[in-house]
Amino acid sequence: MTTPPEPEQFNLQFRSGARAAPPYAYKLDNRDANNLNNRSPGPNSVDLGRHHIIDLSSLKQAWDKLIEIEYNKQGSELKEELAKLCDAIGVNCDRYAGSGDGTPTPDSPGMPSNEVEALRDFVGNFRTAYEHDPSESLRPPGWDELIAAFSWIPGNILTGPLNAHRFDDPDKPKNTPRAKFEDYCGIVVGPDEYRRFSSAFDSMNRYRLNPKNPKFAAEGKAFLRAYTEIASGRDRAWPLKNSDWVKFSGGRCYGLEHPGVQPKGCDKPFTGQVANAGPGDRIEIGDSVLVLELWDDDEGSITLGASAENIRMGDFIDWVVDQWGAGSDIPQDLKNLVLEQITLEIYTSPGSVDYWRFTVATEIQAGGASAPILIRFDYGDNGTGSATFSLSAEVGFLAGNDDESPRFWFNGGITKTGNSWSLNASLESDTPISLFDLADSLGVPGADTLRDLLPSALRPELRSVSLLYGPDTGFVVGVRLETVSVTLASVPVSGPPPGSVWCVQVTLSVSAGLSTLPVVGKSVPPAGDLNVIGVRGVYASASLDGATLARMNQLVDRAGLTPFPALQMATHRRRQDAGLPSGGVLGMDYRTPGSSAGTLLLPLPATPPAGAPLPAEPAPTPAP
Repeated sequence: MTTPPEPEQFNLQFRSGARAAPPYAYKLDNRDANNLNNRSPGPNSVDLGRHHIIDLSSLKQAWDKLIEIEYNKQGSELKEELAKLCDAIGVNCDRYAGSGDGTPTPDSPGMPSNEVEALRDFVGNFRTAYEHDPSESLRPPGWDELIAAFSWIPGNILTGPLNAHRFDDPDKPKNTPRAKFEDYCGIVVGPDEYRRFSSAFDSMNRYRLNPKNPKFAAEGKAFLRAYTEIASGRDRAWPLKNSDWVKFSGGRCYGLEHPGVQPKGCDKPFTGQVANAGPGDRIEIGDSVLVLELWDDDEGSITLGASAENIRMGDFIDWVVDQWGAGSDIPQDLKNLVLEQITLEIYTSPGSVDYWRFTVATEIQAGGASAPILIRFDYGDNGTGSATFSLSAEVGFLAGNDDESPRFWFNGGITKTGNSWSLNASLESDTPISLFDLADSLGVPGADTLRDLLPSALRPELRSVSLLYGPDTGFVVGVRLETVSVTLASVPVSGPPPGSVWCVQVTLSVSAGLSTLPVVGKSVPPAGDLNVIGVRGVYASASLDGATLARMNQLVDRAGLTPFPALQMATHRRRQDAGLPSGGVLGMDYRTPGSSAGTLLLPLPATPPAGAPLPAEPAPTPAP
């Protein structure tokens, strides 16, 4: 029996800010400044460039993290997904033209045959023949060719005016969760492809910002599978069309067409005070040091970066307050979080100063769920001409039974509330979300009870949901639709035992009065008509006294949602307390002429009578 050879040791990471050259040799012709469809070699023409939809800096970081953490690990599922991506590049690389104008020609060839052969040899050896050693300087044969193709997969490239001629270039810093994503590429690629790129970028970004936490492994897999599809798809870059771009009237400056676009010049003066940084600079935070590396250089648009795991959250908050003067904006209770990884990225472009972003990866508790959260600390010029500070985050709640399941990701801003903080965020989904799945992801025990309790009319499918969360106050999620509003809230209680209590409310807007009823309606005088304006179903996991319900409704009111109703309940002290009983309540909202609105409430029995089945839902009406 032949013993397999020992893996050879090589360095398989980028670990350099230098970009690989595109693996297809063709020239981008200059275009007419007034019509980008027309080629023009004149002095007033516009130079073209190749723009990454999913930015190359983040792609390189994701590759390096995958190699560092997963490549030498036996049985790694993430390594196998990375190998499948390399397989797809190997199969398709000979047809990569890169050109937006057509397939390879003698004047515009694709990858040379010798480079295709070397790349495919590397891919064939990728799973077993190598061992990654970060101290090595040698690369295996075919590594350079694979990295060039990985960096310049044609389906991830759009052709457009060079960075210097763009007012919306993603390499120019901006305060958004997708700091370097080509946000407005939808007009070029179409809505379906935009959703694919957007989802792939989000998954990649989350993974690279906390790759050692198993809760982010599913994000890494989702990115690799999506990028494998992109690598197997288009064989050329997305083409340039004049109609996709808006020109600034004052010069050769362009941006992608999108709702609300405001053409402007490409050079903006800056008057703020943000220190410029460079490779090798040291950022001292507490007892730890971040050493800046050059992560990417795109025609002078620079990304510097560093990451660490051994920094205390308290030391980092103190650094931000001291260096950025943001003490009035920083909730001190953020110091209570346990930092898992911190990533610093500094963006700069010609004619501007640095824009700094720290991303802290940690976890929070909401209801009965533990959820990963990425908190962004941004400081720099956000297009206003002066330095500003902002604090934002995205948090992911598990939509299943294990870490391989997808997550509901909410994105929004963090505000200071006393010494504590709150996150006001939203979730946008292309596919419907069940209220019950959302409740289960938030750690709401007994979420299936709602499925049995609420009739089908009060079970909306959701696509846009808001979240208000505070570590001390609890959380509320909800949405207002045209005729239905949903509110799910949870607040902590001291016990005994300590824990939380939750309530859900679904309200259906209607409009019906007594005067509209057959037979009797004609005898109802207008002054005595009662107009039903809504029907609501409410469920409480436990009995809420007046004080607890008031705390919950204060949170609901801050979220701009419909407060929960109160019932007069007898307590052990034999007095009336306006709270909510445990279990279900049906309500009817009404209004009479000349009076304010009111609500009639009917508590439901905790369980159906013995032997009685739950009410059956009506059978669906057959299609005509």
